[in-house]
Amino acid sequence: MALIPTTMSNWSYVRGRRRLHSMTWLFFILGCLLMTHVSCQQQSFRRRPEDVEVKLGDTAVLRCEIDNQAGSVQWTKGGFALGFAREIPGYVRYTMVGDENRGVHNLRILNVTLTDINEYQCQVGPSKTNKLIRADAHLNVLVPPTSIEIINHAPDAMITIKEKHPTELECVVKEARPAASIIWYRNEMPFKTESREDSTDEVEVLEDGLPIRKNTTKSKIRIIPSAEDDRARFTCEGRHPALLRPHRVTVQFSVQYPPGAPRIEGYNEGEPIRENKSVTLTCVSRGGNPLAELIWFKNDIRIDSSYSKKPRESRNELIFTASTKDNLVRYKCEAGNIMSLAPKIADVVLTVMFPPKEVKITGPTESKVGDLVTLTCSCGNSNPKADLAWFKGGVPLDDMHTSSVISTDGGWTTASNVTFRIESTDRRETYVCQAVNRGLGETKSATHIINVIQPPGHPIIYKLQNEITAGLMQRITCTSTGGHPPATLTWSRGGKKVDSVYTSDGNMATAELAFEANMTDNGIVYKCEAKNKAISTPLSETVTFSVLFSPSSVTITTRPKKLKEGEQGYLTCESASSNPPAKVAFLKESQDISSQLNETVSNGSNGGKKTSITLELNLTSDHDGAIYTCEAKNNAIKQSVHNSVKLDVNFIVEVCDINQRAWRAKCMFVGCFWLYYYLALKRFEVHLKSQQNWRSLSLGVFTPLQLGEIPINLITTGYESDVDVVEGG
Repeated sequence: MALIPTTMSNWSYVRGRRRLHSMTWLFFILGCLLMTHVSCQQQSFRRRPEDVEVKLGDTAVLRCEIDNQAGSVQWTKGGFALGFAREIPGYVRYTMVGDENRGVHNLRILNVTLTDINEYQCQVGPSKTNKLIRADAHLNVLVPPTSIEIINHAPDAMITIKEKHPTELECVVKEARPAASIIWYRNEMPFKTESREDSTDEVEVLEDGLPIRKNTTKSKIRIIPSAEDDRARFTCEGRHPALLRPHRVTVQFSVQYPPGAPRIEGYNEGEPIRENKSVTLTCVSRGGNPLAELIWFKNDIRIDSSYSKKPRESRNELIFTASTKDNLVRYKCEAGNIMSLAPKIADVVLTVMFPPKEVKITGPTESKVGDLVTLTCSCGNSNPKADLAWFKGGVPLDDMHTSSVISTDGGWTTASNVTFRIESTDRRETYVCQAVNRGLGETKSATHIINVIQPPGHPIIYKLQNEITAGLMQRITCTSTGGHPPATLTWSRGGKKVDSVYTSDGNMATAELAFEANMTDNGIVYKCEAKNKAISTPLSETVTFSVLFSPSSVTITTRPKKLKEGEQGYLTCESASSNPPAKVAFLKESQDISSQLNETVSNGSNGGKKTSITLELNLTSDHDGAIYTCEAKNNAIKQSVHNSVKLDVNFIVEVCDINQRAWRAKCMFVGCFWLYYYLALKRFEVHLKSQQNWRSLSLGVFTPLQLGEIPINLITTGYESDVDVVEGG
């Protein structure tokens, strides 16, 4: 190690070197810190966009704030880029606002419309050291309803209705987004009823050419008005988050109703009345608008109309001394007002007692399990009034409602309602209504039967197998159990109804379908449907068969059409449609000659396949007259079809030995011409046998001739001929 000098000049040198060394390290550290800050701090969302919901016409702001922003910022709407400019081209209501130097790139939308409803995305582009970042937000626009109304009634309308006549009020709040809610009020108090029916319909409107969905809310209430509803105010109130205060519409009822049925007080019907006893009969009728006018009649003769009025009540008091002449006399009180179609009557017959003549039950005769059923028992005139009781299979029923009214024919008519739910154990149930006149100790009853209908079980199809053979009879059976009444079963083939044999035993139904399978059944859907009164949509089960069928025919085609010696000939055999595909082979003299040939399989009719092979021949004269047979066989069902073709090959005769005494040759026009000429020169007798008409043309004995002297028919003959050549004289 070198020693450091200790002189002053050396100390200055050392201090200078130390300062330089310190500054170098300082710059190095600052550079590292700067490099670290730039390379390590990735751009990120300081505030991510959030879903925004604004009212129609307000201003929407989708917020997006970036830390360490390195890339360019843009917004997208529904996947469509809006660009990097703060003032967005083509969107005058859209602006990016905020201090972009601080990474604030909020999207502000003025005067929001329905077309602004969409998905928006804040995108920050990548840089050399930063990756792309993006975040989504949804903008929804609240649209207040355009109107509220009670259908068919103007606001504050007075609706005139009759008591007990069902009346419906339907309120409609139109075209809101989201749907408005509806509250009903009666005399400013919330009105609730089980008969209320609410619905919301989506309507599609075009905003700047874009379809926007709005909602129309409807609420319908059904009111059976009573006297208490007279002058009642019914209000429909529509509420929506886009409204500062709810929309309301009101109507008022004017209930017109007749007076209540008159009631006679002061005499208990059926009680014996002693002679000379003072009797006070008071006729009372409550309600009515206006109050009832009460008139007394004795055996239909008007005797008194001096009634008095009290709040909501009319009264007419008749005082007389009973006599024997009053026995069986009918005292009648009529109550009516200007709203009465006919006066309401109360009457009594003195000292008369009689039982009901008829008891009748009305109600459904068929019901399903779970149905709520009401039966009504009506009892005819009775004096005193009859007591009604209900029984099911001999067991008393509770929860019945019974009422009695005075009959214009005298006595009382009584009615009773009983409501119950059909149980799963019910089948054919008997209900009895019993009416008892206790004054006379007499009883009368009526019987009513309810058949409980139950849905059938899902149909089941029984079959031997899915793969069947064409030409064989098939039987398939469909069954359904558990229905009451038993299910009706129907078969269909390919959507068309077919006849079957239907039977039922208890709650089990059966339909058997018999048919002879053929190739058209291959892949066809057979459907069995089960239905009875308990269901509106039939239950169904299907089966599809694979039908094995052999080809109906096999065809052989040759090409070219005229076969000639020395050329290539092709025999193609193709089977008709078969399932499974047929095996096709060429036979010559009963020998299979197609073992090396490739089969081609293509789609055939009825879901089957066609098979074809092609045999290539190097034609010689030996092929002339040869017979080739094509066999198409369905190996699955051991059935086959055949077809044969006899080859007709044209060839030219070459005369090699003129001393041979006879030849038989087959030739075309040119070959025959020269053959005839040659044989004529050699003094042979030529016989021409035409294949067209099988006539024999004797040409006689030819002497040496010039070419031009040969009969013209030999030159112009264009058909093939058999030539018999015999040595001449």
